Amino acid sequence: MQWSEPPPVTYPRSVRRERFHCDPHALSAAVAQLVLVRRMRHLFRLSIIVPLCFAGVALAKPCPPSEAKSRFIEHPRPGYPRPLRARHLTGSGLYRLHVDKSGKVTSVEVLRSSGHQELDAEAVKAFSRWRAKPGESCELDMPANWFQYSL
Repeated sequence: MQWSEPPPVTYPRSVRRERFHCDPHALSAAVAQLVLVRRMRHLFRLSIIVPLCFAGVALAKPCPPSEAKSRFIEHPRPGYPRPLRARHLTGSGLYRLHVDKSGKVTSVEVLRSSGHQELDAEAVKAFSRWRAKPGESCELDMPANWFQYSL
């Protein structure tokens, strides 16, 4: 007598494609904990990886406004082009300037938008042309306002 392997079990297609959704409340405590631990695994990885990414980055210190006035040697104002004035676009925004050791503005970050992309673009364009005296790298928060008034 020779032994032969049993034929593979085949299921109908509808059963194979079904996904089983388990209710964690119906499972035992050990199985529920295992399900939660598997789901939390990704958050645990992020909590380790994110601090490692920023470990070598030296954060710039905030630049006090009193020091900013004396440090910046070139500071053109954001423009208010005539087409934007004709459309009556107004608003006020807050922007963060990142200044490197050589005094160049490396990036401008929009902290609070003016409400219009065109006005934000004007502010970013103007603030990126700012120049400072060489020194420590710093960050400076600058407001920009666009308004119209009638006489």
